[in-house]
Amino acid sequence: MNRKSVYAGLCAALLLAAGAGFEAAAQSGTVRPEVGNPLKAAQSLIKQRKGREAMAEIAKAEAVPNRTAYENQLITQMKSAAASAAGDNDATIRNNMALLESGKVSGRDATVLVQAIAVAYYNKKEYADAAKWTQRYLREGGNDPDWQPWNLCSSACDELVEAHGLNL
Repeated sequence: MNRKSVYAGLCAALLLAAGAGFEAAAQSGTVRPEVGNPLKAAQSLIKQRKGREAMAEIAKAEAVPNRTAYENQLITQMKSAAASAAGDNDATIRNNMALLESGKVSGRDATVLVQAIAVAYYNKKEYADAAKWTQRYLREGGNDPDWQPWNLCSSACDELVEAHGLNL
Protein backbone atom coordinates (compact mmCIF):
# COMPACT_ATOMS: atom_id res chain seq x y z
CA MET A 1 0.00 0.00 0.00
CA ASN A 2 1.51 3.29 -0.94
CA ARG A 3 1.44 6.30 1.38
CA LYS A 4 -0.22 8.56 -1.17
CA SER A 5 -3.25 6.29 -1.48
CA VAL A 6 -3.55 6.03 2.32
CA TYR A 7 -3.19 9.80 2.59
CA ALA A 8 -5.75 10.52 -0.14
CA GLY A 9 -8.31 8.16 1.35
CA LEU A 10 -7.79 9.54 4.81
CA CYS A 11 -8.15 13.16 3.69
CA ALA A 12 -11.37 12.27 1.89
CA ALA A 13 -12.78 10.49 4.95
CA LEU A 14 -11.90 13.34 7.31
CA LEU A 15 -13.30 15.92 4.94
CA LEU A 16 -16.55 13.98 4.59
CA ALA A 17 -16.87 13.67 8.36
CA ALA A 18 -16.13 17.36 8.91
CA GLY A 19 -18.34 18.41 6.02
CA ALA A 20 -21.28 16.30 7.18
CA GLY A 21 -21.16 17.88 10.62
CA PHE A 22 -20.78 21.35 9.17
CA GLU A 23 -23.65 20.97 6.70
CA ALA A 24 -25.98 19.59 9.40
CA ALA A 25 -25.16 22.51 11.68
CA ALA A 26 -25.58 25.06 8.91
CA GLN A 27 -29.00 23.63 8.03
CA SER A 28 -30.18 23.68 11.64
CA GLY A 29 -28.99 27.29 12.09
CA THR A 30 -26.64 26.58 14.98
CA VAL A 31 -23.54 28.13 13.39
CA ARG A 32 -23.26 31.89 13.15
CA PRO A 33 -22.14 33.31 9.78
CA GLU A 34 -18.97 34.82 11.27
CA VAL A 35 -17.92 31.27 12.19
CA GLY A 36 -19.56 29.40 9.33
CA ASN A 37 -18.30 31.47 6.41
CA PRO A 38 -14.60 30.97 7.17
CA LEU A 39 -15.26 27.26 7.77
CA LYS A 40 -16.97 26.97 4.37
CA ALA A 41 -13.94 28.65 2.79
CA ALA A 42 -11.65 26.24 4.67
CA GLN A 43 -13.69 23.27 3.48
CA SER A 44 -13.27 24.40 -0.11
CA LEU A 45 -9.49 24.78 0.36
CA ILE A 46 -9.24 21.33 1.97
CA LYS A 47 -10.97 19.81 -1.07
CA GLN A 48 -8.17 21.38 -3.12
CA ARG A 49 -5.59 19.91 -0.70
CA LYS A 50 -4.56 23.35 0.47
CA GLY A 51 -4.39 22.49 4.15
CA ARG A 52 -2.16 25.35 5.25
CA GLU A 53 -4.38 27.94 3.53
CA ALA A 54 -7.42 26.29 5.12
CA MET A 55 -5.85 26.74 8.55
CA ALA A 56 -5.76 30.50 7.94
CA GLU A 57 -9.52 30.49 7.31
CA ILE A 58 -10.11 28.33 10.37
CA ALA A 59 -8.14 30.86 12.44
CA LYS A 60 -10.71 33.50 11.42
CA ALA A 61 -13.48 31.30 12.83
CA GLU A 62 -11.45 30.73 15.99
CA ALA A 63 -11.06 34.48 16.47
CA VAL A 64 -14.82 34.95 16.86
CA PRO A 65 -15.64 35.59 20.53
CA ASN A 66 -18.20 33.64 22.56
CA ARG A 67 -18.27 30.60 20.30
CA THR A 68 -20.73 27.85 21.18
CA ALA A 69 -19.57 24.37 22.09
CA TYR A 70 -20.87 23.14 18.75
CA GLU A 71 -18.98 25.81 16.82
CA ASN A 72 -15.82 24.77 18.69
CA GLN A 73 -16.43 21.14 17.74
CA LEU A 74 -16.82 22.06 14.07
CA ILE A 75 -13.64 24.13 14.21
CA THR A 76 -11.74 21.17 15.65
CA GLN A 77 -13.16 18.85 12.98
CA MET A 78 -12.10 21.27 10.27
CA LYS A 79 -8.64 21.64 11.86
CA SER A 80 -8.27 17.87 11.74
CA ALA A 81 -9.15 17.71 8.06
CA ALA A 82 -6.89 20.68 7.25
CA ALA A 83 -3.99 19.17 9.20
CA SER A 84 -4.39 15.92 7.32
CA ALA A 85 -4.51 17.76 3.99
CA ALA A 86 -1.35 19.64 4.97
CA GLY A 87 0.42 16.42 5.99
CA ASP A 88 0.75 17.64 9.60
CA ASN A 89 0.62 14.32 11.44
CA ASP A 90 1.06 15.81 14.92
CA ALA A 91 -1.87 18.21 14.47
CA THR A 92 -3.99 15.43 12.95
CA ILE A 93 -3.36 13.26 16.01
CA ARG A 94 -3.91 16.11 18.47
CA ASN A 95 -7.20 17.29 16.91
CA ASN A 96 -8.61 13.80 16.43
CA MET A 97 -7.80 12.85 20.01
CA ALA A 98 -9.51 16.04 21.21
CA LEU A 99 -12.61 15.13 19.23
CA LEU A 100 -12.64 11.58 20.58
CA GLU A 101 -12.11 12.78 24.15
CA SER A 102 -14.96 15.29 23.82
CA GLY A 103 -17.46 12.44 23.81
CA LYS A 104 -19.44 14.22 21.10
CA VAL A 105 -18.30 11.95 18.28
CA SER A 106 -19.49 8.37 18.00
CA GLY A 107 -20.14 5.55 15.57
CA ARG A 108 -18.71 5.81 12.08
CA ASP A 109 -17.39 9.34 12.73
CA ALA A 110 -15.33 8.10 15.69
CA THR A 111 -14.02 5.14 13.68
CA VAL A 112 -12.80 7.52 10.95
CA LEU A 113 -10.93 9.55 13.58
CA VAL A 114 -9.33 6.42 15.06
CA GLN A 115 -8.26 5.35 11.56
CA ALA A 116 -6.76 8.80 10.93
CA ILE A 117 -4.77 8.59 14.14
CA ALA A 118 -3.42 5.15 13.18
CA VAL A 119 -2.35 6.42 9.76
CA ALA A 120 -0.77 9.58 11.20
CA TYR A 121 1.31 7.51 13.63
CA TYR A 122 2.30 5.21 10.78
CA ASN A 123 3.36 8.20 8.67
CA LYS A 124 5.50 9.38 11.61
CA LYS A 125 7.04 5.87 11.67
CA GLU A 126 5.80 5.39 15.22
CA TYR A 127 4.73 1.85 14.49
CA ALA A 128 3.85 0.76 18.04
CA ASP A 129 1.32 3.58 18.31
CA ALA A 130 0.09 2.89 14.79
CA ALA A 131 -0.51 -0.74 15.76
CA LYS A 132 -2.33 0.28 18.96
CA TRP A 133 -4.70 2.58 17.07
CA THR A 134 -5.15 0.06 14.26
CA GLN A 135 -6.25 -2.52 16.85
CA ARG A 136 -8.73 -0.01 18.26
CA TYR A 137 -10.01 0.70 14.75
CA LEU A 138 -10.66 -2.99 14.19
CA ARG A 139 -12.20 -3.47 17.68
CA GLU A 140 -14.59 -0.61 17.03
CA GLY A 141 -15.80 -2.20 13.80
CA GLY A 142 -13.62 -0.40 11.26
CA ASN A 143 -14.20 -2.01 7.89
CA ASP A 144 -13.16 0.49 5.23
CA PRO A 145 -12.60 -1.70 2.14
CA ASP A 146 -10.07 0.77 0.73
CA TRP A 147 -7.94 0.70 3.88
CA GLN A 148 -6.35 -2.56 4.83
CA PRO A 149 -4.56 -2.09 8.15
CA TRP A 150 -2.60 -5.31 7.83
CA ASN A 151 -0.78 -3.65 4.94
CA LEU A 152 0.39 -0.95 7.36
CA CYS A 153 1.85 -3.66 9.58
CA SER A 154 3.44 -5.40 6.61
CA SER A 155 4.97 -2.15 5.35
CA ALA A 156 6.26 -1.33 8.83
CA CYS A 157 7.88 -4.76 9.10
CA ASP A 158 9.45 -4.39 5.65
CA GLU A 159 10.90 -1.01 6.64
CA LEU A 160 12.30 -2.40 9.90
CA VAL A 161 13.88 -5.36 8.13
CA GLU A 162 15.42 -3.06 5.53
CA ALA A 163 16.62 -0.54 8.15
CA HIS A 164 18.41 -3.23 10.12
CA GLY A 165 19.74 -5.09 7.09
CA LEU A 166 18.07 -8.32 8.12
CA ASN A 167 17.88 -11.25 5.75
CA LEU A 168 14.65 -13.15 6.30
